[in-house]
Amino acid sequence: MTEAATLKIGDLARRTGVSVPTIHFYLREGLLPAAPRKTSRNMAYYDESYVARIRLIRRLQDERRLPLRVIRSLLAETEGSGEEVLDLVEVQARVLPALELPAGGEELGRDELVARTGIDPRDLDDLEQMAVVTPRGAGRRARYDAGDVAIADAVGRLRALGITRELFPAGDLALYQRAMSALVGEEARLFARRMRAADVAFGGRMEAAIRSIGDLIVRLRQKLIQDLVDGLRAGAAQPAHPGKRGAAPARSAAAVSRARKRR
Repeated sequence: MTEAATLKIGDLARRTGVSVPTIHFYLREGLLPAAPRKTSRNMAYYDESYVARIRLIRRLQDERRLPLRVIRSLLAETEGSGEEVLDLVEVQARVLPALELPAGGEELGRDELVARTGIDPRDLDDLEQMAVVTPRGAGRRARYDAGDVAIADAVGRLRALGITRELFPAGDLALYQRAMSALVGEEARLFARRMRAADVAFGGRMEAAIRSIGDLIVRLRQKLIQDLVDGLRAGAAQPAHPGKRGAAPARSAAAVSRARKRR
């Protein structure tokens, strides 16, 4: 790959019709891998794969209207040629609506969103910085859809319950965003590939099945949390061994769960 890296960034711009600043942006944002060959701090060389990848990014933007964060996730976790990626996107377009909750509702401006949900503007800034909330437009012209409103409302209710920014910073949602983004991406690819391979007709029954799997994932999370809580309680209740310093080690959550089932 290094030996084939003979294209300067200007060559990439001419071959793809994408400006040099935009290619730099793609590199910074992880849409393109780092240059395979660098001869100095400001001189790097690329191979033909970068031409194909930049063209694919532009097609996903222009033809599929995908935002860059979605494209980044798709390219990071999908192997195959550009045509295979585009084909997969086509199938996902039928699958993803069934994975999403219906949005609906009116869009709100920033001031109206803050007033209606009670969210701290600092929390809203944090959520926008992490792209958890993604308004259309910026500043006074920003408009928030129903999904953004629901997230802001949930954070506002947490604050009203006394869960302060120190106890639960909005930035902590980045952990959930990363984990759920990976889950949703893999979930969509899984259904897309299997539906394509089996030539399954997408209809009401398949949509209901996908929603049931979503409910199953929620139940699984609840069970894992319950197992963790049971393990912590069992460990706290375990007496210290006579003649020994410290408490006995707590049983694992899995062991506690098995014990409950035996009883």
